[in-house]
Amino acid sequence: MILAVGAGGCFSGLVDVDGLADTTRSDASPPSDAASSSDGDASESDATEVDGAESDASPTDGSWPDVPQPDSQPEEAGDALEDSPETPDAGGWCETQGAGALFCDDFEGAVVWDEYVVSAKAHLELTTAFSSSPEHALEFHADALTQEGTGEGYRAKSMGAFGQEFTLSYELWVEQVPSASGAAIPSQLILRDSAGLELRLSILVDIPYDVSLEVESRPSGQQPAYSNYPLATMLPTGQWAKVEYSVSPAPRKLSVRVDGSPAITDLALTMLDGSDLETEIRIGACYVEAPSDPWTFLYDNVSFR
Repeated sequence: MILAVGAGGCFSGLVDVDGLADTTRSDASPPSDAASSSDGDASESDATEVDGAESDASPTDGSWPDVPQPDSQPEEAGDALEDSPETPDAGGWCETQGAGALFCDDFEGAVVWDEYVVSAKAHLELTTAFSSSPEHALEFHADALTQEGTGEGYRAKSMGAFGQEFTLSYELWVEQVPSASGAAIPSQLILRDSAGLELRLSILVDIPYDVSLEVESRPSGQQPAYSNYPLATMLPTGQWAKVEYSVSPAPRKLSVRVDGSPAITDLALTMLDGSDLETEIRIGACYVEAPSDPWTFLYDNVSFR
């Protein structure tokens, strides 16, 4: 199976890969500092082959820095898993907090996503090194990128057509970002209307560290247009933060909250036509701009309701 990185930006050229097994990296700690970077000189290739499993996130020399673990870290990590557990653990976050959700993943249960995509120089797997709720989280790691292109790895889920209010929420840990320059999109909500307009609503992280909402408008048959809106509440680094997108109808508008505080309030989405919107969620970094030092993001407790 070939995963090809397209030239058009976030998600534009990656081939869908279904059925990839989850892998768990429990024998190494993630990078130690959200503001630190690596001096790696690996070049980014345009395509890579994946033989039935997501790529191994460990560096080629096996040397992740030793760092103190957060309060949620177990004293001893569990045995590595080749696949997701068959059934959720009793008392998992989705079991205790996910009542009423149309979709929920705390990364403890069976594989429930539609797509698993990983580009060259990017890695996406389960980890027990960091998690908001016991015992797994999803980790994205991008190696140093020394050529033009993108590094990306994500899970995608289509939620079908919605005309009513809904909220996407997830927990995000910004663990490692470049020290000098770069840009990355660690998550995305996609809305498509009956006239063929697609809106991609993304959290955008720029270096020097700044976070905004990027709205990418893709009318059918036309070039995309971009607008950026600063967040009123900054996304922290080095800790878990809950991110919530809420879309309401009549009039259609978007609000974003970070740890319960307003970040974007009532942003008009009146350009979307029709009463129902095709909705898709993408968790994982869909875009890392090259050249770039490494990035690491962690995710837990995704819900759509």
